[in-house]
Amino acid sequence: MYENITRHGVAHQKRLYGSYGDKIIDEYDLLERKGKTKAEIVAGMTQKIISVGPRNVSRHAGDPSALNVVDIALSSIGLARKQQFENAVKADSRVSKFLTPPKDPAYHLEIPQP
Repeated sequence: MYENITRHGVAHQKRLYGSYGDKIIDEYDLLERKGKTKAEIVAGMTQKIISVGPRNVSRHAGDPSALNVVDIALSSIGLARKQQFENAVKADSRVSKFLTPPKDPAYHLEIPQP
């Protein structure tokens, strides 16, 4: 989350997360404005995630025996196979949620577990 905020900015990340994620992003923003180091910011963000509940912040932090969540970089697919990959994911009934760039920085797949 830290890396994505520094790469894409606070406003961009707030469009991706809900109210709980926004609290973590706000913590980043507060600590960054105070001139804290990366380690201090990450530690502060971690404590905020723990306090609000990891699963509330991101589905990536949920129970993998219930839901697998994976992000796949577009660069690992390649532009030549982009449409083929997207069509295959959309056709797979096991995938309950599929976000694509540019809405999400990566392909985001959620797969409920039996």
